[in-house]
Amino acid sequence: MGLNRDPSAWDIPEEEKNLRKMVWWALLIHDTWTSFSCGTPPRIQAYQNTLSPPDLKSLSMIEPPKQCNAEIYTALFSLTEILSYYLDVTQRSHKSSSDTVLLENRVDAWSESTTGRTRRIILRGLEMDTPGASNLRLAFLSVQFLHCRISLEVSRAVVDEISCDQFRHEYFAGRRAAEDIIVYLQELSSQQLQCFWMPELSSTFCFVTSFIFRGAIEWELAWSEPSENSALSLLRTLINTLRTHKQDNDWDIGDNCLEQFSELLYSGNVLDMSIGFGDIDFDELAILLADDGPQETTMFPFASDS
Repeated sequence: MGLNRDPSAWDIPEEEKNLRKMVWWALLIHDTWTSFSCGTPPRIQAYQNTLSPPDLKSLSMIEPPKQCNAEIYTALFSLTEILSYYLDVTQRSHKSSSDTVLLENRVDAWSESTTGRTRRIILRGLEMDTPGASNLRLAFLSVQFLHCRISLEVSRAVVDEISCDQFRHEYFAGRRAAEDIIVYLQELSSQQLQCFWMPELSSTFCFVTSFIFRGAIEWELAWSEPSENSALSLLRTLINTLRTHKQDNDWDIGDNCLEQFSELLYSGNVLDMSIGFGDIDFDELAILLADDGPQETTMFPFASDS
């Protein structure tokens, strides 16, 4: 259909030109975030696209009520372009610290380029009743968390001991990024939960849950007493919040996470609020994790075999 070609010079009505552009931009967003969700390479490659990214003029949304919508959409599209660079790195068999530095610079440059309402949404989580703001904020937090996961993977390839300061630093950075997502989830209002949500973002909660679970069982247990396992506390908060949103607002974005992890966590009594972390059988949890739990590809879906 030639949707990937710039129709600006074509002899067709302006309405059709705009429609073709909007459809292609939507396809690019969907394809990139589906790749993020599934851990597979994007189907659409950069060389296949000759269409410029959207801006306020090309979106034909000049009047104030629609101007805000256009700002959110263009920010989401440009963030999706940043995500494509991350996906390129995740597909490499070997990653280095220079890769993470370049990625971090791209994200920093992108966030610094935002202004006004969009910047407040992305960095502060303010004005979240703006149409599209909930998706944009979660997408940004998801990219930040992905960055931490890649950095941790690079660290694991460099050091042999989990007690290494570098490894601990990268792990706790990842846990803070995970906590940002959990806090964001807790603060969602009923109105925001009823908005349209990108289904691809549901995988973020699976990634966060698996990351925290593995961190609690394999690493934090080696660093502190079981009763001080704050990772499991975050895990309880995440699962309980997803369940509450499901029960009170019929929010289905967390369904995949609940279906994948609830049985495992209940089996290990992790979600039983009457049981202290010091009373949990972590050896049994480790066995459940190895035998019945998510595999390494789920815990770190972009990790190489090396």
